[in-house]
Formats: sequence, C-alpha cells, structure tokens
Amino acid sequence: MNKESSLKNIVNIEKISSFQTTLLIITLIISTADVLLPAFVAQEAKQDSWISVILGTFSALIFINIFLTLALKYPNKTIVQYSSDILGKFLGKIVGFIYIYFLILTMALIVRQLEEIVDTLFFPTYIAPLFSILTIIIASYSAYHGIETIARVNNLLLPIGLLALSFVIFLNIPEMDFKFFLPVLNQGVAPPLRGALLIQSWLLKSIILLQLIPFVEDKENIRRDISIGTIVLSGGLMGGVLLIAVFGPLAQKIIFPALSYVRIIEFGRYIENIDALIMVIWIIGIFINISISFYAVVLGLAQLFSLKSYKPLITPIAIIIVCFSILIAPRMIQLTNFIHYIYPFYVCSVAITIPIILLLVSKTREKS
Repeated sequence: MNKESSLKNIVNIEKISSFQTTLLIITLIISTADVLLPAFVAQEAKQDSWISVILGTFSALIFINIFLTLALKYPNKTIVQYSSDILGKFLGKIVGFIYIYFLILTMALIVRQLEEIVDTLFFPTYIAPLFSILTIIIASYSAYHGIETIARVNNLLLPIGLLALSFVIFLNIPEMDFKFFLPVLNQGVAPPLRGALLIQSWLLKSIILLQLIPFVEDKENIRRDISIGTIVLSGGLMGGVLLIAVFGPLAQKIIFPALSYVRIIEFGRYIENIDALIMVIWIIGIFINISISFYAVVLGLAQLFSLKSYKPLITPIAIIIVCFSILIAPRMIQLTNFIHYIYPFYVCSVAITIPIILLLVSKTREKS
C-alpha cells in the first residue's frame, strides 16, 4: 500500500527530511529536560548524576532502535494504523488510544509546568492561565498547517535555543567546582541507575516518531540521524547535570534548576539577569514541543476513528489539554511528585512495552 492510500487523505501528503525529523525530536526533549529533570536526577544520583546520563542514553538508544525497527517495517503507516494490522482492529485501537492518551498527558504536564514557572517567577497569578491558553492556541494553529510547517519553523528556532544553552553553560564555567562530583559511586550503583531511569524516560519521549515516520522522505537515514540526535541530547542533559558543579548538594533542592543556572550569570558590566531572555527562548521551545505532539494527537485520533480530516479535532483537543492541565496537578508539589516518581514509569511502559509487543507479534505472524 502506498503512502497516499495509507494516510487515507487525512492530511495533504507532506514531506520532511530525516534531518528535520531529528531536529524536531531534539526540540521535543531538550525544551523540557532542563526545567525539572536535573534536580530529579541529582536527588537520585547525587554526585554520580553524570553516570546516570551515560547509562540512560545508552539504554534509550537500544529501545529507540527497537521502535525504529518497528516503524520501518511499516514505513508508510503510523503506529495508530499498523497496530490494527498487527493485533486486529479491536486490540489495535486500544493500543492507538493508549499511545494518544500518553501524548495528551505529556502535553498537559508541559502546559502545567509552563503555567507554574510563569506564575512563580515572572507574572501575577491571573496571567499564567492566560499565558498557557495562548500557547495552546498558537500550537494548535501550527498543527492546523501541518508537520512540514512545524519542521521549517523549528529549523530556524532550534539553533538559537542550542546556542543559548551553550552560552549559559560557558558563562557558568568560572563558577563550577568539579570536586562536587567526588567521590564516584560512593553509595554504590543503585543511585545512578535510578537517575538513569529518569534520563531514559525523557529520551524515550522520542516515541512520537512512530506517528511521524510516514512523512520522512529519506527513511534510510532516519536510524543514523536519530542516534546522532540522541547523543546530542545526551550532551545537553550533561549540561544540566553541571548544575551540581555550580550549586553542589543544593542542586537537589532547586525547583527550577535551569533558571537558577541562568540567574547567577554576570558577564562583564552590562550582561546580567538574562533569565527573561532565556525564558523567551524556552517558551519558544515549548511552543514547538506542543505543536509536534498536538499534530501527532489529532492525526492519530482522525486515523483511530477513520475521519477524513484531522482539522475538526483541533479545537476540542485544545480544550481537553487546557482542562487536563488544570486537573492533573492542582499544586506544585503534586506536579513535581508526579513527574519525578510516576511519569517515568508511564513513559517506559508505553515506549518499551508497546513497540516490543507489536514487533514480536509482527514477526510471529510473518513466520506463521
């Protein structure tokens, strides 16, 4: 079945390159990774957090290649479509629903984090919900125009974000004391393994690829490019771990480590308090993040219910995400506890269990 027939006219046939897809995945993960993740990893692994990044990246690469193997077996279909081909219509739709629910939950958590940061650090309380709603509106508008448009915007904005991240790390080098990373494995291997689970769960959010593969023009390069992109992400996550070199044991108690990282910067006489600029760059990353997930969700729902277009779903899904973000964690402590202790297991169960089951069943049916 060719690409046009497999997508059933739900979307105009768009094309993005393997490189563009990799850049989308980098934005998807790095835009939220340094908000809460460094503090969570520091709480689990302490001075061995750098080991957690290495172990988490290695394990994530294994599972990413597993679900890429699955995706490339059905190169012109999304996971919502080939789940029914593999498991049958009923079970396949259940898998598709679980996958879509995971993406909606992730977007709701991101919107909730955005609201909490805006509320706590920058604007009065009544501004934060309006800010989140505006972000959803802009993201839904981007999803309306399709993945190709989102990818082009990301091509322009991601380099700015990566440059800003590198700039922040470079300016903090004088404040770093690498003795805070000693002694190595002082409490054994269990703490860095717990930290690695957190790192792995963040990197496995790239499972959104299973909904984007049909649009990748040069699929023969996707495995290589995504692997390289994951290593690049590992470097960004290691930059977050350097928070320990700046703050020492206090890194475990900082709620928003990235902003604390930025606020101590003083560069000469004129450049200081650049957190507002970094906040703008971070919000741009969040906008791209939500746009990618939003597109994957409405496309998946349209395929799940055999609709002719995903566009009528945009408004109701936007409302659902806003409502879900309000209900999911009314207080900051509930939000951080959920992201730290529950969400990683949910990510791993979706990103590891579902692709492995689908791949094994697919191979078994081929042999029979």
